Amino acid sequence: MTLFGLGVVLAATGLPTAVQWGSLVSALAGLLGLSVAAAGLWGNTRQRRQQTASGASEHSPEILERLASAIEVQWRAETEVRQLNRLLPLSVRWRSAAADLMDRLDTIAGVAVDPRDEELMRQFYLSGELTEVGDAFERLPSHRLVILGEPGAGKSAIALRLTRELLLRRHSGEPVPVLLTLGSWNPATEHFYAWVARCLEETYPVLRVATESGESVAQHFVNTRRVLPILDGLDEMSDDVRVQSIGALNRALTDDDPLVLTSRTREYYTTVRSPDPSRPTSLPHVHTSEVLAAAAVIELLPLLPAEVENYLGQATPVSHVDKWTPVFAQLHREPTGPLCSALSTPLMTSLARVAYCNTTASPAELLDRRLSDRRTIEAHLLDRLIPSVYEDRPPPSGRSSWNVAQANAWLRFLAVHLDRLGTRELAWWDLRRLTPRLSGGIGIGLLTGLSASLLITPIYVLAWGLRLGIVGGLTFMLISSVVYGLIVRFSAVSTPLRVNVRQYVDLRRRFTGLKVGLRAGSRAALVSGPSVGIAVGLVDGFIYGLVAGPTAGAGIGLATGVAVGLADAFSVGLAVALVYVLDVPADVSRAVSPSFLHNVDRVAALIRAVVVAVAIGLATALVAGLLVVEFASGFPAGPRQASLVIGGYAGGLVFGLGAGLAAGLATAYGRLTLARVWLAARHRLPWALMAFLDDAHHRGVLRQVAGTYEFRHSQLQNRLIASVA
Repeated sequence: MTLFGLGVVLAATGLPTAVQWGSLVSALAGLLGLSVAAAGLWGNTRQRRQQTASGASEHSPEILERLASAIEVQWRAETEVRQLNRLLPLSVRWRSAAADLMDRLDTIAGVAVDPRDEELMRQFYLSGELTEVGDAFERLPSHRLVILGEPGAGKSAIALRLTRELLLRRHSGEPVPVLLTLGSWNPATEHFYAWVARCLEETYPVLRVATESGESVAQHFVNTRRVLPILDGLDEMSDDVRVQSIGALNRALTDDDPLVLTSRTREYYTTVRSPDPSRPTSLPHVHTSEVLAAAAVIELLPLLPAEVENYLGQATPVSHVDKWTPVFAQLHREPTGPLCSALSTPLMTSLARVAYCNTTASPAELLDRRLSDRRTIEAHLLDRLIPSVYEDRPPPSGRSSWNVAQANAWLRFLAVHLDRLGTRELAWWDLRRLTPRLSGGIGIGLLTGLSASLLITPIYVLAWGLRLGIVGGLTFMLISSVVYGLIVRFSAVSTPLRVNVRQYVDLRRRFTGLKVGLRAGSRAALVSGPSVGIAVGLVDGFIYGLVAGPTAGAGIGLATGVAVGLADAFSVGLAVALVYVLDVPADVSRAVSPSFLHNVDRVAALIRAVVVAVAIGLATALVAGLLVVEFASGFPAGPRQASLVIGGYAGGLVFGLGAGLAAGLATAYGRLTLARVWLAARHRLPWALMAFLDDAHHRGVLRQVAGTYEFRHSQLQNRLIASVA
């Protein structure tokens, strides 16, 4: 339609008039572009903050309840996947930890405790079974609890169960329990509650909306203590950071702030006990014998042989229970032996269930003489997991099927990747780090610039001839790569976006997004406009100078440089601003999962690409086409002249398509797509990556933590890493 309409104007008015129209349109575009920049840079800050609030304070109680509902749905689904709601769960028992690992009992209980009654008080507060952990927490006046256990003892599972129990027991307006992984917190650089708020904002982007006070909804919930942090994995921190975290927690917590913390026993012991003088520390003035204030500390107990036998026997079909007879006999014969020691944790017992209860494999192989100690038995059970779940379990309906060798290779690659990043969280949007050069601004700019150039160069050759067409194609690649790189630089996002089309009728939110977008758009415009204008002016002046002489070339170069620079500032600024209008968080009541974030970010990437392609394509087609009209005025009227004009308009449209592609690739989904292509081509990961991760989650190899995955246990991840070495 654009080509047809401008062709009619050209045919009706002739080239001279078309050139005048081009100058007028360029001037108007430039003025409008400057208006966009001015509005973004010098907008009224106070009014912006008032609009950003968007009634968030009024609806915060409703948002809190919907947050609680979303978290319950999320962890209920994960409980089902991990099979923690089995009819016969493992009987995990717990008792009070050593007295020197916790605060004074009277501080925990909130009343003076007679030393003669301390043991009775410990039994009342700090002993029980898995099903009683919710009652035990609520009995604690301080509402602070530390859960200790050996690797695989079930700390994460009991934290998940406690989260769900507290959600089911809470009343409207009470704090919402939130299960968080501690690995991403650095107490040296970030306050504890600032980190909690950041985690909420990353998991539920709708909580980033500002309240009337200027803080986000997540910060408001944290500052008013509307969330109850349940922190998993203190032991995953490095020694120095773990030591510092206890002091940071004590400084952050006020008298009535609740908290739950999990850790391996040994790591917690070395953190809160007096330091070893021979162990160096890089942290000055750190008091390493500080316990978590007012927190009761419990320790998960190992499973007894009878508990292991009862669990595995009940999990095996009646017709095949006899295959466990030699194993059960060995457990009772040597209750302190290596086999009993290995199966004393819920992790290893559950791995034994997966490997043998419903498979054709014989558990008698656990009695092999080569499995002579606990370490080798545990390594054997870890090695059996992937073959068991990929050989003996067909994929769910509609899912792809991968063999054991493929799954092993890909999971090892992911385990090594996480180890290099120093994290256990497998976030699909972080896989771009495996291809840093390809997914950066320069990489995407060059890639999209080259793609657009390959598309437009044949058109230029047909319309302008071989020599001029190739020069035009190379010039197009140079300019477009710079512009596309700038679009990526100013609109790139590293985490998933959420676009809710149903919320577009909320004009206040759209206006807020537009104002924020104008600020970002103006910055992009002020960088892109001058740089592109200078580049186009120099190239256009040089080419025109070859035809009409140096003086005419200099004049045309100056005029076109100014016109294109202003028009480019407008188109880039408007495109970036519109992207911000569209990037709106979805409803917090939706349960978060990696697949959900991936799907909504894919929609956001598509909308970004279309909006940017249309905005920039139309603007540049108009301006570039009319500039070529001016250039074509030096040629005799006829097919040659018309082909030059059509080539100019086509270049503008292709430029817009490339800009849209660059904007789409600048999203988390776009960067993942580039990483998937690269990694699949090198056979590092499957092309259907998200389907593979989701399938591994349902098979029990991975577990889901909000919008990310983790390996079922750090021991599994470490075993996969060791198998690579």
